[in-house]
Amino acid sequence: MFRYFLLFLFFFVSLVSAKAQFDTNYVHLTKNQFTLYPMAESAYLELQFEDPEFKKGVYQSKLTSRVSTSVGFGMSFYRIGFSFSFQIPYSNIDELKNSEAFSFAGGYSYHRFYGELRYRDFKGFQKSDLMHDSLGEVQIRKDIELRQVGVALNYFFSKKYNFDANFKNYNIQKKSAVSLFIMGGANRYDISGKYLIIDTLNYASEIDMVRDLDVWSFKAAPGVAFSLTHKGFYTSGLFGIGVSYNKNNLFGDENKETVNTWAPIVETKMVVGYNNQKWFTSLSLNIERDYFFFDRVNLSVANVFFNFKVGYRFNAKYLGKLGKYL
Repeated sequence: MFRYFLLFLFFFVSLVSAKAQFDTNYVHLTKNQFTLYPMAESAYLELQFEDPEFKKGVYQSKLTSRVSTSVGFGMSFYRIGFSFSFQIPYSNIDELKNSEAFSFAGGYSYHRFYGELRYRDFKGFQKSDLMHDSLGEVQIRKDIELRQVGVALNYFFSKKYNFDANFKNYNIQKKSAVSLFIMGGANRYDISGKYLIIDTLNYASEIDMVRDLDVWSFKAAPGVAFSLTHKGFYTSGLFGIGVSYNKNNLFGDENKETVNTWAPIVETKMVVGYNNQKWFTSLSLNIERDYFFFDRVNLSVANVFFNFKVGYRFNAKYLGKLGKYL
């Protein structure tokens, strides 16, 4: 399955790349400038297991991360950029204030394509169960950890809209614009702990105690993006809804169960900021929600990220010769 996904991706990129230039009346390309910025990030993660077949109410098991507040830095030059963020010892859940959190994103922009590689690691969750409309004991689970590795590729159909100018500040959006886009990507989620679900009634699977959930997800989604600009100030939004093919592996003590399913995905991004040829600032919100369906249980993973950054552009003409290799 993964081989076919890569072949399709390569064919699509080859087909449209020759026509993927920008309208420079709408987009300013910062070819000879090196960008550096500090940033602050607040992240929230929620995993929800739900059995929709309960007759007298709904069974839910919800894992909620602390609101992870991190600081970090990022940089970019020409088409490429990356950012890191590390947690600080603050939490809305006191027992989890020392829990680990780490986020990395690397991006590459080529004409109207934008590709991204990301890694996220969250450890420590608050677990609550709801059965027959009755809330069970709320538990602090420092042993549960979620790791996500993902790649994504976006293609924007309009020459007037530039994703990385609006959300990554590589370039500058000079005029307002709207664009349809298509997104493809792959994610791997690994969720593990001493136990995730105690399932002696076998609602989720034939495994009595689920200790590890490993999900490979391949997704595609069309959507629409816009940018409104005025004298350097701008706001931009992106909304996509699509479908994913998921390979879900549940692990117990000595056994394993695999379920392959199709499921919907939703992605929303919003940003406001100021951008000129010397410096920029932005405040962005990113919401991603993925769904994974088993025989009798639904699982959803929600990622919510707030990001604030202030950056400066340094003239770096001596690095300009490197541009043709990026």
